[in-house]
Amino acid sequence: MQRAFFAFRRLPLVGWAALLAALLWLGPLAATAQTWDWLTVGRTPFPSQAGGVATDRAGNVFVAGSFNYRLSWPGLLSIGTGFNSAYIVKLSPTGQPLWQQTVTGGTSGTGPIAVDSAGNVIAVITFYDSVYFGNQLVRNSADGDNFIVAKLDGQTGAWLWATPAGGPRRAKVQDVALNPAGDVFVVGGYVDSARFGGQLLVNVQTPVNTYFSLFVAGINGRTGAWSFARGASGVRHGVTAGGICVDAASNVYIGGKYFSRQPIVLDSAFSLPLTPIGSSTSSFVAKLSPLQGWQWVAAVPVTPMVNRVELNELAWGSSGRLATAGVFAGSATFGVTTLQVSPPNNRLFVAEIDQNGTWQWAVDNGGPVGGNNLPITIRPLPNGGLALAGENVEQFGPHTAPAPFGSSTNVYAAALNANHQWVWAAGSGGSGSGGGFRMFAGMDIDPSGRLTLVGATSGRSGTAPVFSFGSLAVPDTGVYVVRLSPPPVGRAEEEAPDAPLRVWPNPATGTAWVRGGSGAVTLTDALGRVVLTQAPAADPAADLRLDVRALPPGMYTVRRGAVARRLVVSLNE
Repeated sequence: MQRAFFAFRRLPLVGWAALLAALLWLGPLAATAQTWDWLTVGRTPFPSQAGGVATDRAGNVFVAGSFNYRLSWPGLLSIGTGFNSAYIVKLSPTGQPLWQQTVTGGTSGTGPIAVDSAGNVIAVITFYDSVYFGNQLVRNSADGDNFIVAKLDGQTGAWLWATPAGGPRRAKVQDVALNPAGDVFVVGGYVDSARFGGQLLVNVQTPVNTYFSLFVAGINGRTGAWSFARGASGVRHGVTAGGICVDAASNVYIGGKYFSRQPIVLDSAFSLPLTPIGSSTSSFVAKLSPLQGWQWVAAVPVTPMVNRVELNELAWGSSGRLATAGVFAGSATFGVTTLQVSPPNNRLFVAEIDQNGTWQWAVDNGGPVGGNNLPITIRPLPNGGLALAGENVEQFGPHTAPAPFGSSTNVYAAALNANHQWVWAAGSGGSGSGGGFRMFAGMDIDPSGRLTLVGATSGRSGTAPVFSFGSLAVPDTGVYVVRLSPPPVGRAEEEAPDAPLRVWPNPATGTAWVRGGSGAVTLTDALGRVVLTQAPAADPAADLRLDVRALPPGMYTVRRGAVARRLVVSLNE
């Protein structure tokens, strides 16, 4: 034992990094604790909002939101612009604010937000009056909110372009996604009509100003010009998008919820089933080809026994499938799996669907949740599991997230392993019984698997809430950004000589080799983004070499054809 101890002591830093990465991957390990690493707060004298969060490959954090009068981040000059302003702030991997950009004028909020492979930032700003992007003035002539999609330089915060859209009444964006080329795709809703560059979508329902119709639209990431727009049409219905994903071929996948007693038509071939009398909301996932139209739609079956199925999130899950999350009451059927709870009680559900529209599995959280229409974010973990974050959910299988202000009143993070089992939960702590509110706005995961949560808190009646993440206390009013390192959980993956896909060495420091499968090899990071593509060799039996020197340390997925493997990239020697 002593000889082994001294041998370990002589390992170089990279050796320790590789060993740790391998242990985290190959688990299972006994540790189950979570660590709240750091907390950064933007202080505001009046209630403000966080609208979303995104991380880049290096672990930098970008947060978007809105504020009134003044917003102060540690180490940055206090920015005062009057009321109804928007912000985008960049933080380092350790939570240090690096720069802040603002949009002045009549903004109603900012978010969602995304980061492309080059580290540039895409932000969505909702506005009701003329606003300024630096020296660029964008006017809103509508009788209601419209939106602007903007791109910023991730290094400097400089505006690269700002592209408006909307109509005479209201239009909003629910989610944003990027393809590997950096093109932008948004999903949301509008009333009356909406214009996307030279393309006009018209809401044919009556009355036109009552319900939102769905839109999906794309923007050229280099120029900021609208490239396409498609919508769903029908009569007397409401459709709300819950999320959007885009694959490497720019196919778009959307998830959402709807209520309709008349057909909701995507096109002549696809429509959503009606919700029966007495039920409220059902949900769906659909695939859209921008060039060829809607490909398929998969609705959660609707029966009189279904009281509510609200799909609030769609993201890339494991093995190329799409992960969904939301709230249900009554019963909800996902393929061959039916989840059930007695209404009016609500439960959280998580389910995955493949790229052909077939539901794969579904689980619930095993306990009550505090309301419906809850904010939820879901992201893939490096070990093949899923991480969730949101508010007002306390129970996750055998694990409990703290709820200091009453039953199911909290901000939480939780995780499922690759076998769809709840493996840990963490939550905001404290000892108060009120005195303020917390708002969860979003969560993202960096390439190393660490979670970043954002939201806002505000004191009430001059009383600061006792609100904390571990020992990290949140003040009474401000925008919080908190980093969580989850416990190592996972399953061993054997590299048998006859495995359909072999990847070695693993961990890799500069070069990795791939054997098996067919066609090109793609490497995706923990966020599902394609970071490397390797064309097949002339000899189909030849091993393929992957140059991973430019990649940051972390967990990646190597995919070739229908097979995939995990790969740990360690520090280069």
